[in-house]
Amino acid sequence: MEASSGRIISELAQKERALAAEIEAAQTEAKRTIEQAESEAKRILAEAETVARQLATNNAQRLTAEQERIRTAERDSAKASVEAEKARAEGRVGQAVDLILKAVLP
Repeated sequence: MEASSGRIISELAQKERALAAEIEAAQTEAKRTIEQAESEAKRILAEAETVARQLATNNAQRLTAEQERIRTAERDSAKASVEAEKARAEGRVGQAVDLILKAVLP
């Protein structure tokens, strides 16, 4: 009976060591998986930040271009208005000169 108990104890100890080795291997694998997931998350975050910076730069460039287009259009419109007003004023000056000359010279 003593030999049988010793053998059972030996088998249990061997199974315990095997289970301990399996647990250690599983923990090592879990740690490796977590490290890979963290690395992938960092990569994805860095990529997202790069894309966000690119989008912000593109939006800023589009806004700058749109502002310049609006300024140019407004400047051109203002020039056209000034030129039209100047032409009307010159026409009125000519009419005024004609009226003065007619009034002064019979």
